[in-house]
Amino acid sequence: MYNLALACEMNGDMDAAIDWAVKSFYARHKDIYHSGACQKYIFILAQRKLDIKKIENKL
Repeated sequence: MYNLALACEMNGDMDAAIDWAVKSFYARHKDIYHSGACQKYIFILAQRKLDIKKIENKL
């Protein structure tokens, strides 16, 4: 699921990337390392989505 999030991000589909990252988080939420990595990645994706929106509004 985490890898699917990465693939979606690479294809420019931030919404799907966030969805897959959240699913990955809940699938292995007891694994502290994995859940921490997912939380950081979800934050990065959300920030990137906002940045893209800002760029699109300026064009």
